[in-house]
Amino acid sequence: MAVKLETMIDLLNKDLGLEYTAIVQYAQHSGVLTGAEYGDITKETKIHATEELQHAITLSEQIGYLGGGSPRSMYRQPKHLRTTGKCWRRTWRESWTL
Repeated sequence: MAVKLETMIDLLNKDLGLEYTAIVQYAQHSGVLTGAEYGDITKETKIHATEELQHAITLSEQIGYLGGGSPRSMYRQPKHLRTTGKCWRRTWRESWTL
């Protein structure tokens, strides 16, 4: 089954948005995990963030080669965090410590 070029670009943009979301999540997680007991986990999250960035760069190149543009929305905070007015990092910590 053949896929239309426009559909392929849309699907690649959706995947690119997911890669951007993963990068942000890994960066946030590595920033909030503090203490010696989390050292190895923090290193791993940074490695994964770098891998996700490489995936995003590859996808961006593929989208550009096909004549497409970047996605309009890449990351949205969960609704319950957007309405609190609190800093995301603080809210994330609170949600895991309650």
